[in-house]
Amino acid sequence: PVHVHFSRQGVANIIDSLSTTAMLGLLFLGMKRGSTISFLAAGLIGGLCIYTYPGTRLAPILGLGAIGLVAWRVPGFLKAQARNLLIFGMALIVTAAPIAGFFMANPNFFFARMDTEGIFQNQAFAGAIQSGNSVLGILTNQFMRSSLVFIVTSAPSNFYNSPNPYLTPLAAI
Repeated sequence: PVHVHFSRQGVANIIDSLSTTAMLGLLFLGMKRGSTISFLAAGLIGGLCIYTYPGTRLAPILGLGAIGLVAWRVPGFLKAQARNLLIFGMALIVTAAPIAGFFMANPNFFFARMDTEGIFQNQAFAGAIQSGNSVLGILTNQFMRSSLVFIVTSAPSNFYNSPNPYLTPLAAI
């Protein structure tokens, strides 16, 4: 249901799930089979993530984390896949370079969404502290509001306006 809702609304952040899944799937396929094409495609998708919705910019970090996890768990992985990892990294950098250059020259565009929504950037955290709330309570509440809406709590705000979570129980699993 969440995918249908977001896609019919034309909301840009639905690309998060597609691009992250595609990039990680290609990375794991490349790691499993040693496929240079998979690493190249994963790098291209990872670089394109920088162009889309701000949340999608986390996808390359997830990809690097996945590579790090496999490198930690599989002896000799880095040596065996060095060429493919270089191809992944170069494809990601070359693809992201134009927008990364723009963001370096105009950081206000890169951080615009975080500046409006982040509790540290928009002074919501400072306001809650001044109201007498504990730091742990504020951070716990923010974590709960940001993450549980996908699987447990209702999604009444913004554009989804549902008494249900974003994902059905089966989709959450």
